[in-house]
Amino acid sequence: MNGLEHIVGIVARKGNHHIKTGVTLAENHMKNYNITVTRISYSCADFKVKAKNIEKAKMMAIEMAGNYVFDEHEADYKIEFAQEDVPEEK
Repeated sequence: MNGLEHIVGIVARKGNHHIKTGVTLAENHMKNYNITVTRISYSCADFKVKAKNIEKAKMMAIEMAGNYVFDEHEADYKIEFAQEDVPEEK
């Protein structure tokens, strides 16, 4: 067993929306958990800016970076949240 047999659902979050992306069978004794994973990517780019001072140059570069498509070469994954998924009582 590689552990994947126990996944009961994969939920992806896009903005404020949760999207179910896959379901497999699980054993009856397994519990359900909600886990939030954050992908942290690292990439850099060089910008040439013309400004009155270094602080304005930094601000301009940050604004330019917002419109730049970065190539990701490395990424880390961090667990942001984890809790047991307990069904609501009716």
